Amino acid sequence: MKIKTLLTLSLISTSTLASVYVDLSGGALRKEISGDNGSYKGQNAFTSEVSLGYAWDNFDLSIDANYSIGRQKDFSFSFGGNPTQTDDFNWQSFNVGPTLKYHIKSDESNWSYAPFIGVFYNSSDLSNSAEYLDPATGDHEDNGQELWGYGGKLGLQFKNYRPQSSVLEAINYKVFASYTKYRETEAKYLAGGNVRQYSSDTPDNLEDISVGFMVGVSFGDKLFKKTKQAVSRLASF
Repeated sequence: MKIKTLLTLSLISTSTLASVYVDLSGGALRKEISGDNGSYKGQNAFTSEVSLGYAWDNFDLSIDANYSIGRQKDFSFSFGGNPTQTDDFNWQSFNVGPTLKYHIKSDESNWSYAPFIGVFYNSSDLSNSAEYLDPATGDHEDNGQELWGYGGKLGLQFKNYRPQSSVLEAINYKVFASYTKYRETEAKYLAGGNVRQYSSDTPDNLEDISVGFMVGVSFGDKLFKKTKQAVSRLASF
């Protein structure tokens, strides 16, 4: 009986210390690409992120989904010694993975800061309006590439826990840096006047380092309580 009581008290105390939250953020980043080719140029990009997390007193663990889009100038890399057409590409990148934060709160203010570290899986897509004409089939093939890889990030998040809102838990600001290693690619390229398809390891050991800044809002207990009250009122009719 005592053991059962202790377990019950432990679960109650844990539930009061932990809470579920959702963060919505947006901002900008600078992506610097490098590889064996050595002719890559950096790009500026817009970025947005959705985080679903579980917060304890000092730590929280979240799953982050990040999407960024930018314009890559003069991009080309080599497939088996055959250079692709150098061109400008629209670059879309999607990262998803866990992030761990450690919150350090100030007793004298409504602010906290939290260093964080995370890992992610990456999927990127490069596309433009150019097309290849395959002389063997007469078909037009899109000039685009798909990349897959993985990476890691670290940064610092600042939170204001007293926004003037009945639904927002906090307003947050993030500065971060990330590293992505591209491991696989699918692409079409021209070789000897013919369109060929490449699907294997990224040939130029392509990677990037990005730095960025985001501003966001946090939703949690306030919004969940209001939603629960609204559902209860609807159910009472």
